[in-house]
Amino acid sequence: MHVIELTPGGPNGRFHFHSRNENIYLILEGTIELRLADRVESLSAGDSAWIPPGVPHAVAADPAVGARLLEIYWPAPSDFVEVVAGDEGHAVSPHPSAPRSDP
Repeated sequence: MHVIELTPGGPNGRFHFHSRNENIYLILEGTIELRLADRVESLSAGDSAWIPPGVPHAVAADPAVGARLLEIYWPAPSDFVEVVAGDEGHAVSPHPSAPRSDP
């Protein structure tokens, strides 16, 4: 569990998925656009979203305002697989910062 700060004019979250982890976002301040696979939802302070394993997702905040959200993963630790543009729906190599999970 951690707080994500999307600062005004700063970077937004990369499009990615977690092969084994559920993900929950609780919006604390501001408004975000949550991309879930092929659709986009607008969420404001007080809203929440549950993302099941395997669903590609990304967050973006208003670049003039920013946003704060609480992100919860289950089970921990998280696995993070970045989705390369044009390759949605296809598994790609885990992000270099992702923990290794050798079988």
